[in-house]
Amino acid sequence: MHSIGSAQEILTQLKAGDNYLLLSHVHPDGDSVGSLLGLADLLQQMGKQVTIASTEEVAATFHFIPGIEQVRVGETELAADYEYVVAVDVSDYRRVGSLRSYLERAQLVINIDHHLGNEFGRPKYVRTSACATGELIYELFELAGLEPSYGAAIALYTAIVTDTGRFSHANTTAEAFRIAANLVKLGVEPYQIFHQIYQRKDLGFIRLLGKVLASLQTACGGRVVYIIMDQAMLTEYSPDLGDSENYIAYAQMVEGVKIALLFRQLADGRTKVSWRSVPGVDVSVFAREFGGGGHANAAGCEIDLEPQQAAEKVLTFLDKHFC
Repeated sequence: MHSIGSAQEILTQLKAGDNYLLLSHVHPDGDSVGSLLGLADLLQQMGKQVTIASTEEVAATFHFIPGIEQVRVGETELAADYEYVVAVDVSDYRRVGSLRSYLERAQLVINIDHHLGNEFGRPKYVRTSACATGELIYELFELAGLEPSYGAAIALYTAIVTDTGRFSHANTTAEAFRIAANLVKLGVEPYQIFHQIYQRKDLGFIRLLGKVLASLQTACGGRVVYIIMDQAMLTEYSPDLGDSENYIAYAQMVEGVKIALLFRQLADGRTKVSWRSVPGVDVSVFAREFGGGGHANAAGCEIDLEPQQAAEKVLTFLDKHFC
């Protein structure tokens, strides 16, 4: 675990500007969305103007978070340039997707992140021991002597509960519980968040789950388990794409599994690979071999192949370097 920069350094930089564009990574998850909305609340309380943008639509799973309507999709309604841009929960320019040019044209880019292999220059605050980037945003609130609004508290709790896997992953720390407890004191209702994210599924999601589980296969003597989700499945059942990431949890349930993989086909035909592992197996190293990255036990990458071909490529690699 390591740390680069400090919360104080970032807070000083945030106080300097007046108008900020906040960006996160493609395929926005709970931590990216929660961190963006939490940081927006902090900046607004500091009297700053804030614009939030995402390359893609935020999954319906997270539409319950107050302020979600602030997130603009693509360049719609964005200014031509922003002097100050903050990249949140993202480790390199490529992960911002089609909005990358805003980073390249900005006078100052500030980065707040908790991923290994962060490639941004300073000023940045990267602490890989943080359970979620939302933890770092909460740290900024405390340092500034400010309190998250009710909506921001929900956003930050969402960031932490999703990136810790409902407080079950190896990155769950006493600090994560301390922050969560403080957010509950601000009005967050844990059951309501749990219900909104994990129990509110449409019929298509459940039917697709059966189809996906039927694709489950093992490799490496059962130490590797993988599932495949192609465009034909997605077209037939039309599930919320944000929800589809939850399917990998079922692959992780198989007795003896060390690495679980989800190969999900994207609209352009390429395949997004989600990697999960048990403590002691660092899949971020493997994901980086395919141009991706992430955390030791949760990483991702994208491969310019259809799912079955991508699976064959990854499994061949694992056969040489893991099995």
